[in-house]
Amino acid sequence: MGGALVGINFAVAVAGMVICSLGLALALLTRPVQPKTRRYLVAIFATLVVYTACDLFGQVGDDFHGQAWALADRIALFFESALSTCALLILTVLLLYTCGRDWRRNIAFDVVGALWLVYIVLLVQTQFTGNLYSVGDDNVYRRGPYYPILLIPVLLIMVTDMIVLWRDRRRLSAKQRAAFAIYLAVPAASMAWQMVSYGLLATVLGTSLGALGMFCFVASDQADSFRQKEAEVVRLRTDVMLSQIQPHFLFNTLDTIYGLVDEDPQVAKKAIASFSQYLRANLDSLKHAAPVPVERELVHVRTYLELEHMSDASRVNYEIDAQTTDFLVPALSVQTLTENAVKHGLGGRESGGKVTVRTYERDNEFVVVVEDDGIGFDPNELDEAAGIGISNTRERVSAMCGGSLEITSEPGRGATAVMRIPKPSSRKPQPWEARA
Repeated sequence: MGGALVGINFAVAVAGMVICSLGLALALLTRPVQPKTRRYLVAIFATLVVYTACDLFGQVGDDFHGQAWALADRIALFFESALSTCALLILTVLLLYTCGRDWRRNIAFDVVGALWLVYIVLLVQTQFTGNLYSVGDDNVYRRGPYYPILLIPVLLIMVTDMIVLWRDRRRLSAKQRAAFAIYLAVPAASMAWQMVSYGLLATVLGTSLGALGMFCFVASDQADSFRQKEAEVVRLRTDVMLSQIQPHFLFNTLDTIYGLVDEDPQVAKKAIASFSQYLRANLDSLKHAAPVPVERELVHVRTYLELEHMSDASRVNYEIDAQTTDFLVPALSVQTLTENAVKHGLGGRESGGKVTVRTYERDNEFVVVVEDDGIGFDPNELDEAAGIGISNTRERVSAMCGGSLEITSEPGRGATAVMRIPKPSSRKPQPWEARA
């Protein structure tokens, strides 16, 4: 092997390791990447770092001779070859996950896994037969007569991934499609180049560049998704705020205050203060991109219930049992559930009823319960305003806190809304926490 080619291959190995190390650092540090996607990317780049390290070791080992160095070179070459396909195996998992499919129950992963095992078997047997490649006692690498057979499983893995990419292209964004296409096309092209240019290690550089190109597109796509989610959260906050300022409640409260001005001026002043606090809390909610302390939310709920109680003491009774307040909820989330309980639960009963708001904690979650003993309703037949309020609240609880909202009700049996908020140790980091 000429001196120039040795120098080029060494430079390629160093460049490949630098690129893969950079990719690993970016995968670990780039914030707007979903945790599960990040784990797959970290696994791919960690595998490629070791892969390029083995190749670099082999480049250095070419300058030494003897059986010990030949054995070390064979071991490095074996792991270099095995790890290159390990990265493809992880890529398949990432591709299926990004397409919204469970790789554990997907035939594409089964096919890729089988091909990977075939490749490993071929690698193992050639260590004894040398029919695919060999490293002699003189520490010189030589291709065997059946070397092309070794590439068949790798090419079939790439073809399988390409089929998945084409089949599920509508499940992916344009940047996601570009990301996976780059990581499949660039190494495949470099592999073809290396086949016709014996001695030049183009596959190492092609694989490294392909992986880095994939990461750039994935990170860009996730950043776009993150910005869209932030905009959606703002829109949901606005929608829910507007839905909460309901005309019937405003008119009823103003009528109550109007009547109290002559009957009991002191109570009227208190009602005006509470009404002002209620409106201010609704408007202030637009400022909160992150969840708020549940204690603040409960103060707002209490103000609302006091105003409803002032309007008709016999119709609206309430109880707030806050056993724990050491957690966060989306602004106006408990308020939305409480207003729905009053309007749809107690509003249909001539004698009124009672709304109970409770908070408590379990081992892995905080729970907020809003229940009423009203007429009940069919959750699928709510009017448009209530339906939007509940839907928005459910989406915000999920997007902002990683939690859930369940509502159960039957006509004549009241209704119960249960909001579950995972404790910080058992949920995924949220966008505003990542930025901090």
